[in-house]
Amino acid sequence: MLKHCFYILTFLTICLLVACKPAVTPDQLYGRWKYTKIEIPTAPQYTDDAKSYLVDPTSIQFLKDSTVEIITPSQVQFRGHFTDDGYNLHVNGKYNDGSTAKMELWVMKLTKKEFVFKIDGQNPWIVTTVKNDGKW
Repeated sequence: MLKHCFYILTFLTICLLVACKPAVTPDQLYGRWKYTKIEIPTAPQYTDDAKSYLVDPTSIQFLKDSTVEIITPSQVQFRGHFTDDGYNLHVNGKYNDGSTAKMELWVMKLTKKEFVFKIDGQNPWIVTTVKNDGKW
């Protein structure tokens, strides 16, 4: 019986360690992140249209005043503000055509060089980005 309890406690400890992801802090986000991959798993027919964001390099930029911008080489496409709840980002802002948007960015992966997030909605996007190293 004691042996079974030990196995159960060991299993639960491993599950807890694997399931916990570290909290996201704004300091980890600051800077410009270039889109490198876009997936739309629920509507793969739209993925080719979304790839136009990769041809005309799009990036997302987080500034220290909690501003977020989605930028193409020609102009800022979206400007807003972000807050974090420790694991995800809440974004409110306006597109350059004046329409407003409220988005949830679910952080899937965040390292010093790569940021992968999911934008929820009817057809959620999974966006992979790389940190600007000053070469683009």
